[in-house]
Amino acid sequence: MFKTIFFLGKGGVGKTTTSALSSYFLSQFRPVELYSLDQAHNLGDVFNLKLSDRPQQVRKNLMAAEVDLNFWQKKYINNLKSSVKKSYAYLTAYNLMSYLDLFEYAPDIEELALILAVNQIWSSAADNFIIFDMPPTALSIQFFKSVHRNLIWLDKLISLRKKIKQKREILSQIQLGKKTIETDKILNKLLDLQQFYTNFNQNLQKSKLFIIQNPDKLSHLEAQRIIESLKQLNLTNFSLITNKAQNCQSPQCLKNFSDLDFDRIISENQDFFNWLRQSLES
Repeated sequence: MFKTIFFLGKGGVGKTTTSALSSYFLSQFRPVELYSLDQAHNLGDVFNLKLSDRPQQVRKNLMAAEVDLNFWQKKYINNLKSSVKKSYAYLTAYNLMSYLDLFEYAPDIEELALILAVNQIWSSAADNFIIFDMPPTALSIQFFKSVHRNLIWLDKLISLRKKIKQKREILSQIQLGKKTIETDKILNKLLDLQQFYTNFNQNLQKSKLFIIQNPDKLSHLEAQRIIESLKQLNLTNFSLITNKAQNCQSPQCLKNFSDLDFDRIISENQDFFNWLRQSLES
C-alpha cells in the first residue's frame, strides 16, 4: 500500500480541495496527516480553520498543517553558515564572514527547504497516510529533480574524492578504545549525504503521485509535461485525475461542485473515491 501521496498540478486546478477531500475520505480507514507545501497556503480556508506549521486536528483521524518553508530555508542556511565557520575559522582574519549572507541567494534553496521539510515529516510519521498538497508545477518538478541531481552529483564527488585519497594522505586518526581508525572526514560527509538522498529517493519511489488537471487544454498540456518529467526521473507511480468536470466518463474524474460540503461531495463521487482507495492498495 502507498502511504505517502503527492498532489501535483497547475496552479488553480484544485490540488488543495482534491487533497483535502481525499484526506477526509481516507481518514475513515486510517489516520491521515495532510500538509500544504504551497507558500500561498489556502488549506486552512478549505477546512475553515486557522492552520499553522504544527499539525492540528481537523476531525477524527485527520491532522493538517501549513508548512512554513521560510523556516526550513533559514534552518538550512544557518546550518550551512555554522559548518563553514567551524571549518574555515581563519575567514575572520580576512573579514570574510559577512559574505556568508550570500548563501541566502544560492540556487535550489526553495527545493532544499522542501526536501528538509518532507524528510522531517517522514521521520516523525507513524503508520499513517501522509498527504502533500504541492506547490505549482515549476517548484514541484524542481523538488523532484533536485533529489535526482544531488544523487548524480554526489556519486561524481565521491568518486573524485576516492581518487584524491589514493594520491595523497588526507586521513586523520581517531582513537576508539584500543583501536586507531583512519578516517576521511570529507568523504564520510559525502557518503552521509549520499545515504540521505538515497533513502529520500527510495521513499519517493514508494509514494503515489496524483496529477490534477481540469477539462481544459492548458491544464491538460501542463499535466502531460509533469508526466514526462516524472518519467525522466523514473517516478512511475502516478495517476491522472480530472477535476471540476461537468460529466465524468471514468472513475478518475471528480465532478464540479459549488460548495465544500465534504460528505455530500464524497457521496456524489463515490466511484472516484473508491478508485482512489484502490489505487493506493495496488
